[in-house]
Amino acid sequence: MTDKVTPIRLALEGLVIVGSILLAFAIDAAWDNYQGSQTRAVLLASLIDDFEVTQERLNSSIETAQSHHRNNTRFLKIISSGAPATRDELGALASSFVAWEGFEPALSTYDSAVGQDGLASIHSVGFSRAIAQFYQHKIFHDLHNEIFLEMYYQGSLHNIQRELGSFGVLLRSDDSCSAPSCIFPQELDLTTDQLRAMVLQPKIYAGFESTRIIQANLLASLEGMNEAVTDILIELKSMR
Repeated sequence: MTDKVTPIRLALEGLVIVGSILLAFAIDAAWDNYQGSQTRAVLLASLIDDFEVTQERLNSSIETAQSHHRNNTRFLKIISSGAPATRDELGALASSFVAWEGFEPALSTYDSAVGQDGLASIHSVGFSRAIAQFYQHKIFHDLHNEIFLEMYYQGSLHNIQRELGSFGVLLRSDDSCSAPSCIFPQELDLTTDQLRAMVLQPKIYAGFESTRIIQANLLASLEGMNEAVTDILIELKSMR
């Protein structure tokens, strides 16, 4: 004799089947959520590492840029005021005019996440705002770096070099210096008074002044990036 299939039995079997399907969906969703949370945690940790390294580099570059700005300003004040200074002191200060701080951020994780749409799991207005501010200052920094290099190879700094014959004339420190920047024909050497007179020529002085302004703008952009990175790290760490 076969079992009689009743409507109640069919309903119960149907409920079991539906329940099994819903349970499977729930398990899949829970697993996806778990994997998503793990992926997000790894992403946050990597972003934090990158921006901490970037901030370390910024702090180093800011220290260098501040030194350049102080030296540039002091050099021009001494030249324009006629304040006493040794030839070696002027050479040491002037070296900042041809120095490059060369900041580069460490953003491999961020760049990769942007390219793969991996930032979709990070929902933070503060993070987005700080990132925008960082890149605004970085664009300003990169632009002024390009201007500085153009000035060095083709612009006003190059004209100063042509006037001197060699940057070594400007930068020399003492007779024992053997660096390439110190090696130049002695016939080109200038005394303190001769150097002051040369720098006070309007076109030459303008070249030094333009370089000082460019490097001051580089310093401002580095400080702006540093403030933005501080905000970025606060946002990222709050999401861990």
